[in-house]
Amino acid sequence: MKLLLFIVLLLCIQLTKAQTNFSTTGNWSNASNWSAGIPDSTDDVSINFGRTATVDINGHCLDLSQFFSSLVINPGATLTVHGVYSASTTANANTNNGTLVLKGGLKPAVGTQVLTIGGAVTFEGGATFPNFTIE
Repeated sequence: MKLLLFIVLLLCIQLTKAQTNFSTTGNWSNASNWSAGIPDSTDDVSINFGRTATVDINGHCLDLSQFFSSLVINPGATLTVHGVYSASTTANANTNNGTLVLKGGLKPAVGTQVLTIGGAVTFEGGATFPNFTIE
């Protein structure tokens, strides 16, 4: 009985975890660009294939998945990833003119790769980077 209750509790926790997808090219601050509204620090974010998300505000997310898409951080803007940043991007797909704060880990979506971030990057709270070279 305790095991069953524990499993149900875990499922409830997982089901309450929010996810939102960036489905077009445009600004992070535009709610209509997201499948479930502008994300906060409790939302998992996915930037869809071939899209460019431009961070034009101080944005937050829990986990960030980027698969052959682009991320642009405007001057004066900060993107804080509280969980894991999972990326598979082409060379020079990301432009950081603001600040990227990584509080969790960084992992490649596939194999080992080089991630060009540029700009100001802050690593906090034991962020780990297996199988990545950061330039």
